[in-house]
Amino acid sequence: MRFEFIKIQCSGNDYICVDCSENAIACPSEIARRLCLRRFSVGADGLVLVFPSEIADARIEIFNADGSEAKMCGNAIRGVAKYLYESGKIKKTELSIETVSGAKQLFLITERGRVDRVKINMGPVKILPYIKKIIFENKEYFFRCVLTGNFHAVTFVGNVRDFPVERIGSVVENSSLFSENPNVEFIRASGGNEIEMRVWEKGSGETYSCGTGAVAAAAVFSAEAGLSEPVTVHVRGGDLRVFFEKDGSAVLSGDVRTVYHGIYDDGEDRY
Repeated sequence: MRFEFIKIQCSGNDYICVDCSENAIACPSEIARRLCLRRFSVGADGLVLVFPSEIADARIEIFNADGSEAKMCGNAIRGVAKYLYESGKIKKTELSIETVSGAKQLFLITERGRVDRVKINMGPVKILPYIKKIIFENKEYFFRCVLTGNFHAVTFVGNVRDFPVERIGSVVENSSLFSENPNVEFIRASGGNEIEMRVWEKGSGETYSCGTGAVAAAAVFSAEAGLSEPVTVHVRGGDLRVFFEKDGSAVLSGDVRTVYHGIYDDGEDRY
């Protein structure tokens, strides 16, 4: 099987983007597992496929590194918007992209014909009215559950940078306490309207950034601190900004970059 792709990254959250407007990819879950394997293949946090849409400017399907399908990704969708604009397929700075979680509106900030940043209206954010307690290595952690297109579990910790995300992340992801496997955010208030965040994404492990996770973390932080202004979320791969509209919708803003263009060819023809 042979196809072209582009590697995109948003604050260190990297995705392999494939345009399927003319030729779809069979067995995308297996292809995601193959391509996302670091050191042995392209390497990425996930695979995103781009299709025509009947209700929006484009439609995407997102697959995590383990091949499971994601409902939404605030970073991957912003990278797709950059690709659509710079490839000339959709030459406008306001566009909509259909996801499993519905169509999302995106706003592109361009400079010299290139997309530098992308904002996305993520829609309403819902903090669920309960707290889940998990005991890990004799310590108690309290998680707020948040819906941002994906399901998230958010907890405050004292030291984000040295926190054992890899050890506890998988425990929380697979805990029977939750109605579905969550993405997990570990956050710390760092002064004013800023927070630090590390994230364990279901199906991918720890990633350098997560758009829907940044929104979930900002929502919990804002609710706890009684804030109404935008929140800056410092992640391992950079910074994301989250704004909350009067109607409760969240707007996510951050940088987008094309890493490189490539051709995948495994020499097989069984797909």
